[in-house]
Amino acid sequence: MPTQTQQSNEVTNFDPIGNSGSGGNWAPLPDKTRFRMYVKTCKLTDPPPQPGQKHYLRVSYAYEIVPEDAEKVLAKLQPRLEDGQEQSIMAYTSANYTMGTPEKPSRLRQAAHNTGGFLVKADLEKWLAAGGRFDPRWVVGFRCRGVIEHTPKTTGDGVWVNVTPQPVDEFEKGNRDLFRAELAKSDAKLFQQLFAGGDEAGGDDEDLAF
Repeated sequence: MPTQTQQSNEVTNFDPIGNSGSGGNWAPLPDKTRFRMYVKTCKLTDPPPQPGQKHYLRVSYAYEIVPEDAEKVLAKLQPRLEDGQEQSIMAYTSANYTMGTPEKPSRLRQAAHNTGGFLVKADLEKWLAAGGRFDPRWVVGFRCRGVIEHTPKTTGDGVWVNVTPQPVDEFEKGNRDLFRAELAKSDAKLFQQLFAGGDEAGGDDEDLAF
């Protein structure tokens, strides 16, 4: 998996989110449960346009239970499985590739905020205000608390397994380190202008998320 100091920048086309088409008989994570998770992959897809709607590129993140918890989760859930089933430890979220504004953030912008935490949010807003671009792959490797939500499929059986990310204090510093590394690679000059002074998110006092 990507660590807190190294991340994958995989981008591929893929089918819609959910357990269908992934091979095998997978049991979804229980609805209305929460797990410590990390963003395993970011995938981009160009969905067919819907009548009367604008056509946007879609960004989808796959979240997986962090390795230190996955073994415990599997041990607890596997006794409930039917014959031939495997237990999934994945969930997904997706959004249009749009950013919105600070006052009306897009779903993608909010996902980056909520997955990364306060420190990432502060850096991202500072970066965007200075004209920096945002690459959704920079969220890969972030850790958070994931709230699992099931949405019934409109056709066929089963559910979409969605995750709503929530920040966790203990992960914020590691998430920011990942984010900073990507910002520096993306635009070294802008990064130096914004963060070289060491007051990245208002100083050490603001690292305390009260």
